[in-house]
Amino acid sequence: QVGDFYEAIGFDACILVEHAGLNPFGGLRSDSIPKAGCPIMNLRQTLDDLTRCGYSVCIVEEIQGPTQARARKGRFISGHAHPGSPYVFGLAEVDHDLEFPDPMPVVGISRSAKGYCLISVLETMKTYSAEEGLTEEAIVTKLRICRYHHLYLHSSLRNNSSGTSRWGEFGEGGLLWGECNGKSFDWFDGSPIDELLCKVREIYGLDEKTSFRNVTISLEGRPQPL
Repeated sequence: QVGDFYEAIGFDACILVEHAGLNPFGGLRSDSIPKAGCPIMNLRQTLDDLTRCGYSVCIVEEIQGPTQARARKGRFISGHAHPGSPYVFGLAEVDHDLEFPDPMPVVGISRSAKGYCLISVLETMKTYSAEEGLTEEAIVTKLRICRYHHLYLHSSLRNNSSGTSRWGEFGEGGLLWGECNGKSFDWFDGSPIDELLCKVREIYGLDEKTSFRNVTISLEGRPQPL
């Protein structure tokens, strides 16, 4: 916060211009440091635009109170908005009808003898679920309709019958590889669920003892494919 505006500089300013539709401060001179921002009244809309695109935003406020004329302003971190929790306390107006979107999970995909597994972790709810026994077509379909914050692919996806650990070789996993190839993702190893929960704690800065509740729906009695 700088007076009646919230400002960003450098790469953060470029993100504001590209994804929030804001105008750069000081024009488009190539020899200047990029700056962009919005007035206080537009902060909520700007946060909505950024979190909808998958970005996390830290809001820094000025400390209010009497100060000397030339004294440096004191500031503090007042909130953190991200796709899993896009709303910041104090920004909702009384006469504004908010539409709360579904929280965006962190998603992990692994493979075993049972088939593919889709693990979904919700940081805001402190829950996770794991859908096992999925076909390659099913996992690709779920990826296409799911909005997620981060995507992690387990090293088990690289394994194939030749033992060369080349994903997609001999046609194994080729459909999933084609779907993920153009997306942003990271690899992870170890026990899929435990390691993915560790990744979530790292992303959101949670204590390593933070626990997550398993909300996986039982598949007993589910019809089996012919």
